[in-house]
Amino acid sequence: MLSMPYMAAPPLAWGFLIVAGAIAYLGIIKQLCQGRVLPCFLTGYSLLFLIWPWPPARFLIPILPFLLAYLLNWFWNQAPRLAFIARPMILGIIGLVILLGFNITLVHRAVAVSQSMHYPYVERMKEPLSWSSYEGIFKWITAHTRPQDVIASGLDTMIYLYTNRCTFRPFVGRPASLFYGDKGPPLGSVEEMIRFIKIYKARYLVHTPMPLFSEEKPMDEFVDQVHRKYPGWLKPVYLGEDNRFVVFELQPDHEPDV
Repeated sequence: MLSMPYMAAPPLAWGFLIVAGAIAYLGIIKQLCQGRVLPCFLTGYSLLFLIWPWPPARFLIPILPFLLAYLLNWFWNQAPRLAFIARPMILGIIGLVILLGFNITLVHRAVAVSQSMHYPYVERMKEPLSWSSYEGIFKWITAHTRPQDVIASGLDTMIYLYTNRCTFRPFVGRPASLFYGDKGPPLGSVEEMIRFIKIYKARYLVHTPMPLFSEEKPMDEFVDQVHRKYPGWLKPVYLGEDNRFVVFELQPDHEPDV
């Protein structure tokens, strides 16, 4: 399983990945039964995905070379049966060319997207954005807030890095909902998030797009629900040229009683 940004892969691609993964893990299980050390490690590592929900893609990447090695090993063992198609060496060369071409295509696309937005995104977005929109937020915060002001934002580390203002995420993400299809609220309830904001005494809420973060849509929904349930609490004090970039000042007179 992969995280949300990867869920839009075409069905054919998912079919290929499932088959390739099954072949690799059959090879791992076969060697596991022989008592080898590496298959024991790979099996234990993989089982963590079943008992500890987390963003799976980033933890799958470290073992991809091993899975690829087991997959190639299976093809090599099957080569004699495929000799009627072509020599094993030719099949291997064709496979490497396909893998190399696939990687070159992905790298080229990532470079093109990054250059167009001046930020290291790797996927084209339906609603493109520019790094200059983030820079506008940073400049406004630096010029219009005090060093001791606390800010809530989904991109807390970025805001802190570029503005030197204490920033935190007003939620604790729930991986089971964010990545594994659980029906619970991915970031907790609106009331829980409001309590986070009140506990840490935030004065501002910075709301921006969060490309490639599964938390982006739930954060949008949180802001919308707060506007409906507690009108007047979030006062817009900055609106970028791209109106998805907003700084809200929290109004004490309209603070929710939760």
